[in-house]
Amino acid sequence: MDSYKLTPEQLEAEKQRLEAMGPRRAKPWELKIDREKYLAERAAGKSVEDMTLKHFNNERTKLTKQLKTWGMSSASDEAAEVEALAQGVKTELKVTKQDYLQRRMAGEGRAKIIRTWGVSPNKAYKQLEEWGVREMDAEERELELLAPTVSVAPASEVDRRTSEMLEQTDELRAEPLSECAEISGRIEQRAADREQELASLQAAVALWKHSAEQKDMQVKALGAELEEERALTAVLEERLSTQRLAYEGQYELDKTRVTNLEEDRNRLKDGFENVVNELNQAKAQIGELETECTVLLQTIEVAVSAAAESTPGFARILIPIITATEPIRQRTQVYRNMDSFVAAVEEQAINRELAAQELFALVQAYVSFVAAELGELLPDKPVDEYVQSFIAHHNRRHNEIYQNQQAAG
Repeated sequence: MDSYKLTPEQLEAEKQRLEAMGPRRAKPWELKIDREKYLAERAAGKSVEDMTLKHFNNERTKLTKQLKTWGMSSASDEAAEVEALAQGVKTELKVTKQDYLQRRMAGEGRAKIIRTWGVSPNKAYKQLEEWGVREMDAEERELELLAPTVSVAPASEVDRRTSEMLEQTDELRAEPLSECAEISGRIEQRAADREQELASLQAAVALWKHSAEQKDMQVKALGAELEEERALTAVLEERLSTQRLAYEGQYELDKTRVTNLEEDRNRLKDGFENVVNELNQAKAQIGELETECTVLLQTIEVAVSAAAESTPGFARILIPIITATEPIRQRTQVYRNMDSFVAAVEEQAINRELAAQELFALVQAYVSFVAAELGELLPDKPVDEYVQSFIAHHNRRHNEIYQNQQAAG
């Protein structure tokens, strides 16, 4: 709930509730990051300002001091360590044995010194083992050897310093009480400011808690919507799976059909090639037959001309060869002309002129029939010579049969 939405009574009740909780003492700052984690976050892209705010109470001096403890005295040293970590190079602890022993002689504990290094305890104790001071008795021997090299102030100097400290203590005791009261007032004012700040923070926490409850309600609503979306997604996925199976089955059927069609195409292609080869052979044979036929026609024409000139008793009939189509239609025409000729001959008083007309019409229909059939057998070719050869052939056969009958009679 936002503060501007509270009534004056609610705001006063919230203030009294926060005051009843009493002041809270701030927890002192503690270092909760080691050297390796610091370098890892820097290598991940965290800035120095972010690291100072998050891990060093937003105090740059604390960061600088800790970096020096970790062996990084300048920004270039830190950049080199971060780059080495980013490239996968293991960095070594930049602390010397002499520095460690000096700090131990200064009174610092071993655990405290190890924590300032920012490394794991195993790595720290491994370093102490390399220096030969992991065991406490070995470390004490090293400190004893190092002790004579440390400059010691003479006794008179110690007495002088002691007297100075005593004098400063007396001066502090002799300060007027008004100054103490002033300091006490400042402390109380600071405490009141801190309490007021704490109250504001507590009010903000309450508001945040209310906002968090609202957020939880929104999260639950979004969770319900998410469940509905998941159910709908499951249904759609099931439909998709069914359609996919159907499409896969249809694809296999189409694939089989395509394979069969390809096989049929290959067979038809082979058959077409065979037909083309046979057609070429037939064309070659037709060419040969045409040549022989031409020679034969020439021979027949010469023989017929010679026979006509030397042998009397022949009547020559000349029928024009008219281009005709549809042999069935021409055959029907032959039947009609044949009936007409028979009807003309069967009359009691034969009309020779009408009978001759019907005979020539019949012969004309027959020649047109032969021309139509040869036109279909030999497409795109003139058929006059073939019709003449056909008629001459049967004319010759008729003459031979007639002559044989005459000779036998």
